[in-house]
Amino acid sequence: WLTLTVILTGLMWIPYVLNRCQVRGLMGAMANPSRGDKPHAEWANRMMFAHDNAVENLVIFAPLVLILNAIDYSSRWTVLACAVYFWARLAHLIVYAMGVPVLRTLAFTVGFLAQALSKEGDDRGDGGGTTMGQLVADAMLAATRAPENGGAQVAFQNVGGVRTGLIHRPDDSVTFGDLFAALPFSNALVVVEMSGAQLQRALEEQWWAGDAKWLPLQTSQGFSYRWDKRRPVGSRVVPGSMTLDGRAIAPEQKVRVAINNFLQVGGDSFKTFTEARFLQTGPMDVEALEAYFKAQGNGRVKATALDRVIRVDQDPR
Repeated sequence: WLTLTVILTGLMWIPYVLNRCQVRGLMGAMANPSRGDKPHAEWANRMMFAHDNAVENLVIFAPLVLILNAIDYSSRWTVLACAVYFWARLAHLIVYAMGVPVLRTLAFTVGFLAQALSKEGDDRGDGGGTTMGQLVADAMLAATRAPENGGAQVAFQNVGGVRTGLIHRPDDSVTFGDLFAALPFSNALVVVEMSGAQLQRALEEQWWAGDAKWLPLQTSQGFSYRWDKRRPVGSRVVPGSMTLDGRAIAPEQKVRVAINNFLQVGGDSFKTFTEARFLQTGPMDVEALEAYFKAQGNGRVKATALDRVIRVDQDPR
């Protein structure tokens, strides 16, 4: 069973390598990674993550098997355990590669929540931000902020990608099932580079269909801007109001932005994101949110203030 497991682990890498050759060409696949590289297919990235997970577990499984072999100990139970491990790794590969996180243990507690978060009512600000949407954007930024993860400075989440909020239980617990209900599409995170001018154009595309179909982007902590509904569509962002960590963003300034792959290909008619320079692919959005909760330990995640995007006019929507 150890031999089969090692072979399976090795074979798991082949589909990713083939996709790398398909995307970058044979010579490009053998070259060192570059910031200008085209992104791999989503399934290929999931295969890579599944392979990484298999390797991490193999370094524990293999020594145990070798030790039992060295002391010449074997029973039907050790054989059964090895068989279960092999088939479990194969099942994990299939589920992960297909991007079906719902098959994970939905009742598993991933963290704690101080209050319910929503997309509606008091949880939605006049500027378009919601407590749930901002949480997702913050989780996206946390997952991609480190230099080795793309060095993102700001994150945007499309409002339609967040399907629901998070309920509050008496024990404050949040399960993976709660997170998957909010982010069911298994979108991969992507870090891209944009100029300040491109960033402003992307924000203007929130009103591409006028007021009848306003699609407010959810923004991460540290990024802010103001907009005015009285201004015509295409110029509603108040000039000079975009700031990052309190500093104005110049039109020529380069900013690293974390988005999901839906926005990267122009989803919801955000065409400017397709012009951004690709830097790096990250984890799936639901995994980033799970990691964000786990990083808090026993701390309770709280709603953030809805003051990142400010609407300066007082006209009713």
